[in-house]
Amino acid sequence: MRVTRKNRESVNVTSLVLEPTDGQPLTAALPGSYRVAAATNVDAPALLRSYSLSGEPSEDCYRVSIKREPTASLAPYIDSEVRLATSSTRAHRAAASR
Repeated sequence: MRVTRKNRESVNVTSLVLEPTDGQPLTAALPGSYRVAAATNVDAPALLRSYSLSGEPSEDCYRVSIKREPTASLAPYIDSEVRLATSSTRAHRAAASR
């Protein structure tokens, strides 16, 4: 999966649109579906957070919306550091996995 769009929904919510890197259609999401985001650092264990899908069901992409809160550990990184084309194959960046 790679980030293909990053939308600022409000002052404290950012949405990421994720598309498969292999070009294969995605399984249409069911209510309650989520994706896991991971941030890794060489000197620390991976930080994992689950985010519910927030977009219309699609075989082309998934959308997750991340709310930035004062106690959030991964949201500030996603909000400020994740760039378009960030991929789950880049272990040093935040990435969404299927």
